[in-house]
Amino acid sequence: MFAAPGSAKDISEAVSERVKQEAGKSKKPGRSKKKVDEFRIKIHIAEIINRHTYLLKLCRALMTYGAPTHRLEAYMRMSARVLGIEGQFLYLPDTMIISFDDSNTHTTEVKIVRVSQGLDFGRLRDVHEIYKEVVHDRIGVDEATARLDQITASKPKYPVWFRILLYGVASAMVAPFGFEGRYIDMPICFVLGCLVGFLQLYISPSNELYANVFEISAAVATSFLARLFGSIRDGQLFCFSSLAQASIALILPGYMVLCASLELQSHQMISGSVRMVYALIYTLFLGYGFTIGSVIYGYMDDNAVSEVHCSVGDSWYTQRPPENYYLLFVLPFTLCLCAINQAKWKQTPGRQTFHPLTLMTQCY
Repeated sequence: MFAAPGSAKDISEAVSERVKQEAGKSKKPGRSKKKVDEFRIKIHIAEIINRHTYLLKLCRALMTYGAPTHRLEAYMRMSARVLGIEGQFLYLPDTMIISFDDSNTHTTEVKIVRVSQGLDFGRLRDVHEIYKEVVHDRIGVDEATARLDQITASKPKYPVWFRILLYGVASAMVAPFGFEGRYIDMPICFVLGCLVGFLQLYISPSNELYANVFEISAAVATSFLARLFGSIRDGQLFCFSSLAQASIALILPGYMVLCASLELQSHQMISGSVRMVYALIYTLFLGYGFTIGSVIYGYMDDNAVSEVHCSVGDSWYTQRPPENYYLLFVLPFTLCLCAINQAKWKQTPGRQTFHPLTLMTQCY
């Protein structure tokens, strides 16, 4: 016998219930999959932002602590390639233009890092170690960023007053083998060197207006005082030329010319030529200040001495050290330069002669 068919109402209720169950089953996986996709996108974007932040902080640290300017673009390109970031880098003096590209969305984000380049070989070594560990995949981006923040927040290795004294010691040590200095000239070179260090390390960072005229003012002050001391006893006691040149030896643009030469050798024409021209103009500024200071004292004293060579007297303190003993002055001068530039003990010439940072210190 055939079964009796049910009513239309019962059939419609059964069908609608079945449809609701199927719809509920299909909605749950769709919603969870959408949430997972959103979560993955958020994590991916956060990782990219962290990598961008690390690259920006790395670039700022390298520029601040005096990394070789002809290698900055290579450092940044290598770091971006390892981190999987599409980026382009253009270095100009004291400025790095960074372009972060995204080939998926066809968007570009441009960042400009502008930092006045300084010299801090101790912290530069630490930053370079972080760069190498990230490139060789030894540490992650988060840890590297945290360590960069610690290095940036750390205090200088040597206090300002100690570095000012080292300016004086370095000026006194460079006088005998560099500028025909005699034994009696070394104490005056120490005083003038401390004056230059005080102007550069204490006055210049605290006043932006004075920082623009620091070179000229330092040259004017030291040349004026050098001619004053050099004119005592008609130039028989102190040597004017030795005092004037040794006092400004630490602000000569030697490191600047070195960086410009390396940039030109690396075919970085824009930054290399700009830095080289600036070094020449900087030298003219020093000569201009040197002339002003000596001329001002010449107007004040009709018997002012203007000899460009140091005379040797009969007394031992008016004689120059023998050339065979110049090494005794070169080593303290080099160690003073290392300490002034915040170098670590391992970076001194006696500890690691062929290290790149040490070689840069010696050239400077």
